[in-house]
Amino acid sequence: MTRISGHTATGPIRTRRPEESLGGVALFVYGTLMDDARLESVTGQRFARRAARLEGFERVAPARGYPYVVPRAGAHVDGHLIENVDAASLRRLDTYEDEGRLYLRRPVEVVVGGERVACETYVGDADQHQRRSRTMTDVTG
Repeated sequence: MTRISGHTATGPIRTRRPEESLGGVALFVYGTLMDDARLESVTGQRFARRAARLEGFERVAPARGYPYVVPRAGAHVDGHLIENVDAASLRRLDTYEDEGRLYLRRPVEVVVGGERVACETYVGDADQHQRRSRTMTDVTG
């Protein structure tokens, strides 16, 4: 069931429940995983994708290290919603993203074509990223 949950300049935003998705997990990606070749090399799979916007988050792209998102009111991040991610691919993605240390996979909602879609994304642990960046500078600097 789709419900109306807000409005945009072009009309109401509809929210789709997770069980209405194609099956598997829907995942919002915004950095290196936006590259089809990288995503396929990590998972061994190709996934349907749609342009999406994550509201209430900011993308941080350090000079050394990898991009990550953190909550920030009024900000947004553009990326892709990949759908129907199977459990084995999700485990590989968690390993790639160092889930639990550098990134935490969290439930979010993204806007796709005026509709809010429940999904997950990797939110950065800013402290861990800063420590990693300092370590990389110490090693290479």
